[in-house]
Amino acid sequence: MRGSWHLLYDVITRRFASQPRCDFNELAVQPPVKYLKINLGHALPPIVVYSQPDMAAGVTIQDVFQELYNVFKTKVSPNVFSAMSKPVQTIATEQFNNRTSGQGNVFHDGTIWSDFLGSNRYFAGLSRRAKDDTWDACFVPGPQ
Repeated sequence: MRGSWHLLYDVITRRFASQPRCDFNELAVQPPVKYLKINLGHALPPIVVYSQPDMAAGVTIQDVFQELYNVFKTKVSPNVFSAMSKPVQTIATEQFNNRTSGQGNVFHDGTIWSDFLGSNRYFAGLSRRAKDDTWDACFVPGPQ
């Protein structure tokens, strides 16, 4: 996935910015691994993506997309939100307002982790850190 900028995945809608040109059962990284530790940045804790038991070869692209979706749709408790720095709260609040824009049912669901991405809600790939076995997730703004 590293460097596959043609494959932009919207973590909110679970849609792609363009038609994906890959097999989601392909391995997410080479060499194959049974799990990936991914740093999400944006005040989010790292996540660990495990390979599915039926995919003995390792973590697939689908495994990564599914875990990203699971994380970013999760509600953020008021205590966690208030513990964030003011600049981070501002980004999340602006994105929350953009995302909910008058939709009462969505507004009452509250802040979700994807709000902390701001406008950079498209997952563009992974970049391996040289110092450890962690991968950094790259998020970019959607196509204009």
